[in-house]
Amino acid sequence: MSLKHKLASKVVLLTQKVLLKETQMKEQVNKVFNQAQKTFSCTEKSFEKKLQKLIRLMNKTTAKDLNLNESIMDNEFWEQPNKAPVTYISLYEDDLITMGVFVLKDGMKLPLHDHPEMHGLIKVLTGKIKVKSFSIEEDPEFLYCKPPPIVLTAQKQPDILADSTSDVCVLRPKSKNIHEIESVDGPAAFFDILSPPYETPMRDTLRRCNYFEITAKVHRDSYKLTEIEPPVWFWNDCIKYLGPAIKFEHDFSVFQRVLSQFRNVWKIFSGRCQSS
Repeated sequence: MSLKHKLASKVVLLTQKVLLKETQMKEQVNKVFNQAQKTFSCTEKSFEKKLQKLIRLMNKTTAKDLNLNESIMDNEFWEQPNKAPVTYISLYEDDLITMGVFVLKDGMKLPLHDHPEMHGLIKVLTGKIKVKSFSIEEDPEFLYCKPPPIVLTAQKQPDILADSTSDVCVLRPKSKNIHEIESVDGPAAFFDILSPPYETPMRDTLRRCNYFEITAKVHRDSYKLTEIEPPVWFWNDCIKYLGPAIKFEHDFSVFQRVLSQFRNVWKIFSGRCQSS
């Protein structure tokens, strides 16, 4: 094979890679992923604007965008021997965000738990869920400095019933930060983004998932919540993510620059061949 043909083959191969990358970046899940990266790494001044853009993108996200296996909604899937009542599908995790999908068996729930100084977004992909949440009335900065068990007061928020047509459910460091999620009328799956992830630094400790129970009613919608051990009935297994590869936007620019260099070399080489 001549040098000209070898160079042409390399250009074609690289072009294919660039087109593949471009296709991946146009996929909905990568739009969400890159917006999440921008949102949770930005300054406080621009955070709310970027968060709203992320919410709008998540509102458009479907089970098909993540190539979610439809069998998770079948009874056969949940009747397997030793099958966990909750299945988790990990999409991506770094020290900034966690992206994944929770799949709940009919009537199963994620126990009442918190997200220490974290933001969270929940988008139902299939089925229906009921979200029972509480907003912390105390300053989280001091709350998590106390020795366990954690005892706090929290304001009960209206329950939310959500399905695939519903908007994203948003939790913030104080608002709706403690919640319980239950599948209703069949299995349910929801897309979940958390920032920062669990097990990341939080002052002189690490963020951990704490479980709670209601131990008293203080007044009206205000309740006393007490930390408990993880419920023995709650456990999960994991299955592999089969959707589009998660890619950073800046990776694409690298391919573009390399392709541009190949094009320049090709023009020079073609010009020499024509003049010879």
